[in-house]
Amino acid sequence: MHVVMVIIYAFVVGVIVVTVCIGIPYLICRGIKAYRDRQSKIARVYERLEEVADKLDILSLMQASENRWIPCEKKLPMSHVHVLASLKSGYRYQVMPMIYVPDMLGDGKPTWFTLTRAMIPNSDVVAWQPMPEPCKYW
Repeated sequence: MHVVMVIIYAFVVGVIVVTVCIGIPYLICRGIKAYRDRQSKIARVYERLEEVADKLDILSLMQASENRWIPCEKKLPMSHVHVLASLKSGYRYQVMPMIYVPDMLGDGKPTWFTLTRAMIPNSDVVAWQPMPEPCKYW
């Protein structure tokens, strides 16, 4: 009877040892694999979110860079408002911030001023657009 108890005890201890030596590392490995799989999925989601954010940045840049020039023949800006004006100077064009003042000299002709108060002939200004929004990344 004593021998049978020792054999059963040895068997139970062996099962426990095998379970501890094989089962726990197996469970740990499964847990690590599941953790890595989750981390990999999370990394793919973050990569996709970064791609979408980059596309949104590109779209906003494209929208911001759309041609917003308004020809002076079609419409003139409001009086005394800062705008970006496109000037034809000989064979080239320039862009500079300006202020439009209608009929300042009383001759019925509109007048354009640079921000340094230099007067520009109306015939040189070909188009204008509203000033861009100031930078908000400070």
